[in-house]
Order: sequence, then C-alpha cells, then structure tokens
Amino acid sequence: MRIFLLEDDETLGFGIKAYLVNNGYDIVISKSLEEAKKNFTYDFNLILLDVNLPDGTGFDFLKIFNIESTPVIFLTVNDSEEDIVKGLNISDGYITKPFKLPILKAKIESVLRRVDGVEEKLNYKGLVLDEKN
Repeated sequence: MRIFLLEDDETLGFGIKAYLVNNGYDIVISKSLEEAKKNFTYDFNLILLDVNLPDGTGFDFLKIFNIESTPVIFLTVNDSEEDIVKGLNISDGYITKPFKLPILKAKIESVLRRVDGVEEKLNYKGLVLDEKN
C-alpha cells in the first residue's frame, strides 16, 4: 500500500514514515505544496494531509490535484469545530495533533478496509502478500 504524506514538520514526518514503513506501507513525503507538485502521482492508495503548510493548506492540495477517489485523512493541530467539520466533509478522517501512531495506523486500516472491501493481504514484518496483485 502506497501512502502520500504531506507534512511540513520534518520530525513528525520522519516518525510517521518510520512507523508506517515498519508496518508494511510504502510512504512518500512532501513538506510543501511546491514539493507535492513534484512528488505526487495518482497511484497512491491513501493521502495523509497536514492542514497548515508553509505555502498553503491541505485543502489547497485537494483543489490543485482534484482528488476524488483516493481516501484522504487530515492530520492537523487545527481543532476548532469549524475546521473539523470542514475537514470531515471533504475527507475520510480528521485526526488532531498530537496523536499516537497506533491510532493513526488503526484509522488508516479502517479507511482502507472500507475502500477496498475485505482485506486480502497478509502482512508480516514488512513482507506483504497481496492476493489481488
């Protein structure tokens, strides 16, 4: 499973990537909208978006790339009711920082199960057996 992570905090991005890679995911990180324009392709299974970026927002990312079928989870410090409702209305999840990595992993798995239907993969220590592929 390929995940695109748009996160400007390098330490947090490194931690998320390391944790998810250790759990069998392939992660591509960008730290800004400009960098995302160079790194993003439409073959990701899930997108994790920070709302606050140095050159825009995660909401801007969705407009630029016209994301329709790929699931999106927002990761942000923005915890106002207005921001959460806005985020949930256009995404599959909204997690406020700080959060625990096992909770993020559980949310990712929940969203992917719902999108992909019954999970047909076996994941063990980074080795993934995918019945479909």
